[in-house]
This record gives sequence, C-alpha cells and structure tokens, in this order.
Amino acid sequence: MKLSRKKTVFWIAIQEALISLAPYIFIRSVIVLLSQFSAYFHLKFASAAHLSLLSETLVQFTSIGMVVSVAYVFSVRYNTEHISTILLSLAVFGSITALSSTPRHHLVLPYEIDGYQIFSPIVTTLIFAKLSKKFDIALPTQRGRLFVARIFEHIYSFVLTYAVMIALFFSLYHLFSEFVESLSALYLTRGVNTQFVIRTVLVQLFWYIGIHGSRMTKALFDTSFLEKAFIFPHLRYQDFFTLFAAAGGSGMGIALLIALLIRLKDEINAKLVKLSVPFVIFNINTLIIYGLPVVLNRYLLLPFLLIPLINSGIAYIALLLHPVHFTNAHVNWITPVFLNAYIVTNGNSFVILLQLFLIILDVLIYLPFLKKYNAAYSIDAHRRALSQNLGIIPALKSKEGVMPHQKQQAIMTSNYRLGKTIKMLRNNSLELYYQPKVDIINNKCDSYEALLRIHTADNQIQGPFFLQELENAGLSPVIDLWVCKKVREDIEYWASSDFFPSISINLHPDTLQDDDTIKQITKILDGQNIEFEILERALLGGENMQRNLTYLKDKGFHLAIDDYGEGYTSHQLFNTGAIDTLKIDKSMVDMITENSGLIICQSIISLCELLNFKCVVEGVETPEQLMLLKRVGARFIQGYVFSEALPPRKIQTYTPKSFFESRD
Repeated sequence: MKLSRKKTVFWIAIQEALISLAPYIFIRSVIVLLSQFSAYFHLKFASAAHLSLLSETLVQFTSIGMVVSVAYVFSVRYNTEHISTILLSLAVFGSITALSSTPRHHLVLPYEIDGYQIFSPIVTTLIFAKLSKKFDIALPTQRGRLFVARIFEHIYSFVLTYAVMIALFFSLYHLFSEFVESLSALYLTRGVNTQFVIRTVLVQLFWYIGIHGSRMTKALFDTSFLEKAFIFPHLRYQDFFTLFAAAGGSGMGIALLIALLIRLKDEINAKLVKLSVPFVIFNINTLIIYGLPVVLNRYLLLPFLLIPLINSGIAYIALLLHPVHFTNAHVNWITPVFLNAYIVTNGNSFVILLQLFLIILDVLIYLPFLKKYNAAYSIDAHRRALSQNLGIIPALKSKEGVMPHQKQQAIMTSNYRLGKTIKMLRNNSLELYYQPKVDIINNKCDSYEALLRIHTADNQIQGPFFLQELENAGLSPVIDLWVCKKVREDIEYWASSDFFPSISINLHPDTLQDDDTIKQITKILDGQNIEFEILERALLGGENMQRNLTYLKDKGFHLAIDDYGEGYTSHQLFNTGAIDTLKIDKSMVDMITENSGLIICQSIISLCELLNFKCVVEGVETPEQLMLLKRVGARFIQGYVFSEALPPRKIQTYTPKSFFESRD
C-alpha cells in the first residue's frame, strides 16, 4: 500500500508516541506483577493493599502519559509550540473525560488506554497547528523574553482550538453513543460463540492500534458472558480465552516472544525482547506490543489478528474430540502457561500438550512475518540487501559510534522511504556517467568525474535522488564501493581501446571512517589514475579519517577538496599536505557576475596557483560565467556549458566545444 509523505509522517508520529510510553508501561507492569505476587504468596516485604492501590493509580495515570506522549510527538512533527500543545491537549482530554462521565464530585481518570487518549491530542494538535499560522500575533521579542513571546503569540489559537474541540465533542458524542448502542444491540443478538469470536477479533484489533483491547471491548459491549457462560462443562469462556487464545498475553505473546528470540536481528529490539521475557511468562505483553512495536506494525497485523482465532478453533475441536474434565477453578490472567492448564485440569497432560502444540504452531506462523519485518526495519538487512543487489559482497559492519546510534532517529522517521529506495534499487539498475573537466587553455579533456545515475523502469535516466535515505541508514560505503568497482570495469573497457583518462570519484565521510572499505577500494583501483573527491570536513575529521586519507595518498591516489566554498571553509585545509586539487563550488560561480564574487574566485584561483594546487571550477553553466572565469585565470572547467555527464562509451569520442574560437 502506497502512502504519501504526509500520511507516512502521521503514522510514524503515532508509532513514536506509543513507543515513548514503553518505559512508563514497563514500570507499571513491574508494580502490577508485584501486586499480584503479594496477593498470591502473601509477601511480607510489601502490603498487598498498598501495591494494589499503587498499580491501579499507575494504570489510571497511563491516560495522562498517553496524552502527553502523543501531544509532544505530534507537536514536534507538525511544528507547534511543545508546552502549549501538551497543556492544550491535557485541557481537551480532561474536559472530554469530565463531560462524558456521569456527574460526580471528582474526576476519575479512565482505567487503561482508550481512544480519547490517542485521538483527542492528535486532532487537537492538527487544529492547533492550522490555527497557529492564521492567528500568529508575532509579538516583539525583548532580550530574555523570547520564551514569553513564543507562548503568548499563540494564545488566540490556543483558546479557539479548545473551543473547536469541545464543540466537536458535543456534536459527535451523541452520534457516537447511538452508534455504539446500535452496534452493541446487534452484537447481543448473536450467539455466545459468535460473540466470543467477534470479541476476540476486536480485542486484537484494539491492541494493534495501541488501545487496551479487553477493557475497550468491555466498555463498548456487554461481555459478561465471559464470566457466566461455559464453553465446556466447568470451563468458562474467559478461562478458555486465557488458556488457549491469549497465552502469554494478547496475540499469543509467548509464541511471539519465542519467534522474536529466534528471528529478530536488530540489536536494540533484541535487548527489549529479552527484557520482556519475565513479563511475558506472566502474560504481561505490553512491553512487546508498545516497545517492539506490534502497534501499527503492518508486518505483524495478519498473524496478530488471526492467531487467537486459529488457537480457539483448534482448541475447541480438540476438546470436542477429546473431552477433558475441568475443575471449575478460575485462573487469574497472570498465571503462567502450563501452570494455568495444570490448575484447571488437576494436571491433565492432554491440555498441557495442547497448549504446547499451539505455542509451536504460533511460533511457526509468526516466523515468516518477522522475516519480512527484519528485511524492512533492520539496518544490517538493508546493508546486506543493497550489497547483494549491487554485486558487492563486502565485509562491512556497523562501526560502534559511527552510524547506528547517531542515525537511529533518522532511520526510524524515514524508514518507509528507505524501504522504497531499497526496493527501487532492486528493480532498476545503477549506472555511472562521466562529466568532463575541460582544460580551456589547451581546449582538451583528459579527466572526468564519475557520477551516479539510475536507469528507471520507464527507461529514464535520473540523478541519485535516493542518496540521502541511504546516507541516513549508514549505507554510503556500500554505494561508494559499488562506484569504485564500476569505475574499474570502465577503465578496463577503455584500456582495450588505448584510452586512459583520469577519473575522479566522490567518497562519503562515512566511507573514510571505514578501514575495511578503504582497503577494498585501494585493492580494486590499485595502479589506476584516480583522484578521490572529498568534502572539507573529511580533512578536518578525526584520527580515523586522517589515517585513511594518508593511506590513500601513500597508495598513489590524488585527493581533491569538493564543493569548496559551499559551507564552512578553513584555511587549515591548505596546510594539511594531503590535497592535490581544489574544486570551487557552483554557489561561488553563481556570484561571479557580481564584482565581489569575481574577486573571491580570482583570489582562490591565485592562491591555488601559488600553492601549486590544481583548481577546477564546477557548475559553470553560461558563456558569460566561462568568459569571466577565463579572465581571472581559471583553467579547468566542469559544467553544462561544455557538457552534461556522458555514458562511458561516449567519453572516448568526446571533444570539447571550440568555445572561445567560435566567439572570436
């Protein structure tokens, strides 16, 4: 399913908000577990009553945490004032909760997560973002009063958003209530077995969107049959659900946990899964649901919804074919798998084996879906897939402190686009084109810059618009390695026709940090007339970069500073002793028609001449720019004024335009 950028940002924001709540849910789960332990085993170190009160309080405050988390993440995504957005969302949520409750002397917060806590801050933030642009007061900011101005400049949009949200609530609340009542009446006309199936699906669906499934269905429908009706003699529907449909928590959590331990390769998520083990044993599955996350994870939707239904169907048929005597004992939801079966059957081995069979089956169902999840979300999986697609089998690994931690947020927020990029590179082919660097003094060209191009499915040649996504995921070394390999192939092709040009190749700073990749590159291009173009920050980088730059120089390769003048510029670059060429950026060429721009370009060209550097001016597009550059002493020109990048076979016959002769 294709999603627009706006829709992708929206769903990522929801997922981030739910993930952010995971630490709170972790603490809450610990207290709930201690409370249950204290009640069961009469622990002396803690009062069961106090722990029960504490767990209920933390559960209720989950609603506040959910509102704050959603409001904050959406305020970041949609560029609204964070504190104002959070306070506004809390005001709206508190008002909606109060107005939808029966009158009482004090406000009782919802027990567990419901739809209001997720959707009210979302709608509030979106409306606030729209109105803030229309009612921006733009107060003057005095020194030390910037924060005050920032808060008060949105005061009208704050008040108006609150009014709009309350009006929306009043207009929709009765309609929604009538709809739920009609739905509930229709639900109750169904047989108990049908109600059980519907309720099971809804529980899973609510959990999938981040809402407590059991409590939400209980709020919408009459589910008292779970405690009153018996599916088999002495076995209530609720206990049947606990024993077979929801072992280890919602979504057959214990099977999901085992499948994750087998399949999951991402280091961060793997640690989270291991942390969840003791909680899943006691059927507390919220850490996996919110932290992995299962919530809104399109790869886990199908098994998460269907597995409880499959389990229920198999267990129902098995118990019909092999009747079992149940003891009428009621098992608490935190009772571990196998132990709960032992309690309700006095140790009947058939029911215990049935649980084991269902767990194994569910693990097998989850595994292929988790394989797809790994392929879409794992940094290493993206790296391997791209390497294989480009015909490279490098010994690349994520260097500690380079990409995985620095780029984690970027990967999460752009993961959808990254997945599309990887798929695109699988379905289409990368190519190298070469742009001439013309010697305008001798009117000849013997050096070219290798540039990436992609041959798309509709037979178009496009530039490397996908590089940013790959860079965010730490995949730049893979691309650079492919470029070097392809350059070597083209050099060998040209050599067969006695054509020996000098080729320049761009190296990303991440590549220069990677010792293994640099060694592979030097091995591939050993003995060739190659110049590597690097950004200024690479020369001023850490020890690892400096060591690899020295290594490239020692191997006989030339180094060029690319895009000189585009960003920060330091004259320390001229004292490194590493560079051979300086490339003046197009941004400076665009200013050359102004007197100050012309003087700056002339100064750089003169400095290069004095320091014995080769100077290449790139991005030259017009004859006027070319004439001015020749006047101030430029010799090597690269840009559309002479030629765009050409395919490998065309540069053998390329001849620069006799530009100056034609104008004379």
